[in-house]
Amino acid sequence: MDFGDDFAGTSGQSFGLVGRVRRILRPSGRRAGGRGAGGRGAGGDSAVGREPGAPTAAGPDEGERGDIILGWLTKLVIGISLTGVVAFDGVSIGVAHVSAMDDANSAALSASREWQTSHDAARAFAAAQQTAAEHGETVVENSLRFDSNGTAHLDIRREATTLVVRHIHALRSWIEITASGSGRSVSG
Repeated sequence: MDFGDDFAGTSGQSFGLVGRVRRILRPSGRRAGGRGAGGRGAGGDSAVGREPGAPTAAGPDEGERGDIILGWLTKLVIGISLTGVVAFDGVSIGVAHVSAMDDANSAALSASREWQTSHDAARAFAAAQQTAAEHGETVVENSLRFDSNGTAHLDIRREATTLVVRHIHALRSWIEITASGSGRSVSG
């Protein structure tokens, strides 16, 4: 059975159950024959015992229809907003992991370059720390080590930017990122 009334014919008639009811009832609530739907004479309400403004069998009042749409729209906006916040936090954490790995490799390359010119671990650590600080990261203490060929290995730490996760203590470990990197300068 078709309950829709959003299709109108060429003469402006609506089809479906709601359209049929609308054709029987005029906007004033009277039938085409001049008698109300409740069987009372002219001037009576179309439904026996119905208060003015109450919904009829044809559907909800215009005001109620607007409330339904507003409620539905509010739920939709809240749902999209929550999805956006969760998506932002998830993408932010993922991007922070990937960029931390790249930045760790860059810091290790800086440390390797300094190690090959000075063979001073403190200066190599300072060079790595400076490179990491440019991206808002820090080199983990005692993580810098060198291979015999001059390759530097280190760990860096950073915190991902999030909207909600940073406020939830149980999820805090998700945004505290530690990445390992290595690099070897091939200055010739």
